Amino acid sequence: MMKHKFLYMLLALFLISLSVRLYFAFQTPNFSSDNSYMVIKQVENILDAGKPIIHDPLSFSGRDNPYSSFYYYLLSFFGLFMPLLYVFKIIPNILASLLVIVVYFIAYQLTEDETSSLFTSFICAFIPIYFSETINSISSLCLVIPLFFFAILCFMKINKKKYLLLFLISIFILTFTSSLSLVLILSFLIYLLLTKIEDFGKDSAQT
Repeated sequence: MMKHKFLYMLLALFLISLSVRLYFAFQTPNFSSDNSYMVIKQVENILDAGKPIIHDPLSFSGRDNPYSSFYYYLLSFFGLFMPLLYVFKIIPNILASLLVIVVYFIAYQLTEDETSSLFTSFICAFIPIYFSETINSISSLCLVIPLFFFAILCFMKINKKKYLLLFLISIFILTFTSSLSLVLILSFLIYLLLTKIEDFGKDSAQT
């Protein structure tokens, strides 16, 4: 019963975080970053032509990255049955608010204490830089950051098959969303290498 109580509180915290975000997001029809309008252009092109803009001669470099389009397709999916303004205001904030839930379970995995995990989640919900950069922006960070931490959570439980599968899925999505996936993969590889070195040192010491 106590565990359910904290889960209800976590859900309430998620809804509070989302409500605050949507309140500020709908204060203006515009967006706070130039990158948002690039995302809008990509989503509109997917809805019109079925694919993102791979080569854009009007952009600064003359090219767009065709390998990070998962986020555009995700927003385009919701654009099939929602007005695009609502898609761009609501969906990124829902994704960004999911960080609250992911951080709770990471903290609980480390501490096994519901109170401290909930407190950590509360702090995470209103981190100034994350809040300001994602509250009125269609940046892919709204998806990348929660997914980044979700991959870490799955990696912490990777000895179970279902978490191994979720880990691989999250890495796959990250790969087609942001180059930050390379940092995460490299970090995991370094961790595994250090673990192997430590185990080898222990085995050598015993022999």
